[in-house]
Amino acid sequence: MIVVYGLPLDGDTSNKLSASIIQQFSDEFMQRNGVIVAETILIFVSYKPDKRTKFYTFLKKELDPKTGIKEF
Repeated sequence: MIVVYGLPLDGDTSNKLSASIIQQFSDEFMQRNGVIVAETILIFVSYKPDKRTKFYTFLKKELDPKTGIKEF
C-alpha cells in the first residue's frame, strides 16, 4: 500500500511537497496511464484538491466513480 499525501495538488497550506515535485509525479503517472503493479494499493490524500489541475481531471476521468478503482 502506498499513500501519497498532497496529490492531486492540495490547496491546504500545510502541504510540504513542492509544486515541481507534484508536477513531475503527476506527469509521469499520466504518461503511464496510471498503470501500477496489480498487487499495489495506491491512495491519494488531498484535503482540498484543486479540481482545475490536469492530474485531478485525469483521475476523475480514468477511475471508476463508484469504487475509485481502474483495472488495466
